[in-house]
Amino acid sequence: MPSQYQLHVARWHDCERCELFKTRQKVVLARGKLPCDILFCGESPGASEDVIGKPFQGPAGHMLDRMIAQSIPKDWRLAFTNIISCFPIEYKGDKSKGIDPAYIKACAPRLKEFVEIAQPQLVVAVGKLSEQNVSTSLEDFDGKYKYVSIIHPSAILQADVTQRGLMYQKNVVTLRDSVDELVPF
Repeated sequence: MPSQYQLHVARWHDCERCELFKTRQKVVLARGKLPCDILFCGESPGASEDVIGKPFQGPAGHMLDRMIAQSIPKDWRLAFTNIISCFPIEYKGDKSKGIDPAYIKACAPRLKEFVEIAQPQLVVAVGKLSEQNVSTSLEDFDGKYKYVSIIHPSAILQADVTQRGLMYQKNVVTLRDSVDELVPF
């Protein structure tokens, strides 16, 4: 019998709910262990993720992995997803204008379903766009999940070199403080 996650993948792997299906290489659903202690929810796949098919695989993902290694015990189960699952190629790395709300709305049922499958104790919104949209999605769960947001690693990588260390450390402290309040599965 297929697992809930296998059914989720089967349902969404060839999604055509928005125009992004025309230019994507792969639907980028998730990676990690389910159920999870902590779910990281980013904004959208980038070019690396579009090729590989898993979230947080590029330079920002590698930075996030380093932050996690410094703040979360190794035996905790983590999962990763994004508010949208297809690479918005028209932004080409510049999401400063925001992602088309139609893409976010089209992918909202997939995100809600994944959160239900993941059953995290903590949802970490990675980036401003994720913070704005994940908090809205979690309202449907009536306070069931603890929520925190961090600066997107890509924003850190693009920041002035004098600010990068401070931004990075702020994320590590935010994650460490949030984890201190949880009990792993």
